Amino acid sequence: MKKSVNEKKNLAKKHLKKKTDYQMALAEAQDVLMEAAVKMHETLGCHTVDYYYEAIIQTLQVAKHQRACNPWNAYLRAEVKKYNEALPNNEPHCKVTELAAKISANWRAMSNDEKKTVTEESMELLEEYRINKCTGVNNVPINVFHDTCTTLKSISNELTALSARTGCYSLLMSVRSDTDHYSRPYVYMSDDRIGDYFQLALQQAPTDIATHLKAYCLSGVMGVVQNYKQALIALKAETSLLIIEQLREAAQVNVPRMLYVNFEENSYQC
Repeated sequence: MKKSVNEKKNLAKKHLKKKTDYQMALAEAQDVLMEAAVKMHETLGCHTVDYYYEAIIQTLQVAKHQRACNPWNAYLRAEVKKYNEALPNNEPHCKVTELAAKISANWRAMSNDEKKTVTEESMELLEEYRINKCTGVNNVPINVFHDTCTTLKSISNELTALSARTGCYSLLMSVRSDTDHYSRPYVYMSDDRIGDYFQLALQQAPTDIATHLKAYCLSGVMGVVQNYKQALIALKAETSLLIIEQLREAAQVNVPRMLYVNFEENSYQC
């Protein structure tokens, strides 16, 4: 049954009110988070208000997706660690998948009280490990490198699956912000057409843009300018070398250097 004009207007008003109420509630929630971030800034003073605001949001996101620790995972992690620590220094460590069957048999043979006793300490260690892994600050460059690689690979896999499900095209670009870190510029494209667009619109590949972005993030505008100068000098050197090699091949003599002034006279003397 078709709705009348008045019914459609009333329905539109209801939808608009719901949308307005949602936006107002969302703004109020953001204000609460911002007030907490301001309070943290005033109390701690180590970082900016924006830093604490983003930290609160990230912590909430981590808490939303993090699964609770269970005794089996704690026991498995502790037993694998114990086994590998007992190996000689030159022996490669075993993976969890290689030891899971044996450890699982020992686990099933224990009573519930034994399981609770044997995992009491390992549960606390696993919980602490998960918290540090999700929210801890990585200060060691090698840890930052591994964390960056793992996270970017995981995000890229998610974007690939998203593209397969929905046909949505995605571009992911990541660069380091510290000269002590090891990560190279990372570019992910879910489809080659994204790269073609950059080439047509900007005459540059996304990888080139990521390189320029890295230079800017590390050293500002001067870094980008310096990279351009270095690239131009290298290009001139390659061009000069190519010219002298072609001249020697054409003249069939060993030309010591290229003389651009009075080229015709000097080339005739050669």
